[in-house]
Amino acid sequence: MGRPPRVTVYPARGVPRLQVRVDGEWRDAEVMARHDWPSGMITVQTTIRLPVADLGGQLGAHCRTYLWDPGAMRVAE
Repeated sequence: MGRPPRVTVYPARGVPRLQVRVDGEWRDAEVMARHDWPSGMITVQTTIRLPVADLGGQLGAHCRTYLWDPGAMRVAE
């Protein structure tokens, strides 16, 4: 399986905030953890609000892990 990543976990207060491009729209996300893999790959565990089809498109909170992609992520201002 290989060496595990170095994991940085952020406290509930003062978490880093990102905007993630999902289905062509920028969505606000909070970073719960960052994984720095020995290969150089970076992944971020986020809480992100996304539309929920069963709720008529209302936004719901989801936990998602994303591979860092500067074309689809940016630091929220």
